[in-house]
Amino acid sequence: MHSHNLLRNYVIILLMAAIPLPVLAERDTLPIMINGCVIKPNTDCRGLGNSLKYANLSGVDLSGANLSGLNLHGASLRNANLRGANLQRVELDMASLAKADLTGADLTDAYFALSDVAGANFQAAILTNVDLRGANGARTAILDGARLCNTTLPDGTIRNDHCP
Repeated sequence: MHSHNLLRNYVIILLMAAIPLPVLAERDTLPIMINGCVIKPNTDCRGLGNSLKYANLSGVDLSGANLSGLNLHGASLRNANLRGANLQRVELDMASLAKADLTGADLTDAYFALSDVAGANFQAAILTNVDLRGANGARTAILDGARLCNTTLPDGTIRNDHCP
């Protein structure tokens, strides 16, 4: 009897692990909540720790959101609207930001190792203490007008165009 309960609990755990996080799209009109964070413009999701790891946030509007300090390891933010978002100290390792709009976002101390930033728009974004050498597609990212301070570009060049 004990082994039957153990097996049943193991199967339940396996099934729960296989449940994907919600796929969000621009057509979704109702606010979506993932682990206590309401996914919408100007939301404040600080303090959630690593609860948005591997989240599928493709195409969502998080403009003006405060996601500072979050761990978005492996998350998909493809085509997401992150205009003016606070992404300070965000861990974006292995995340996809391909074609995301990060215009005016604050990415101070963000971590981009093995992330995909192909075609991402960083115009007027703050990229202080950011290393883009390990980011895939960084050469195709739009950096025009970005505020670069201690920013390491894909070729290893350190830029200090807008340091205080």
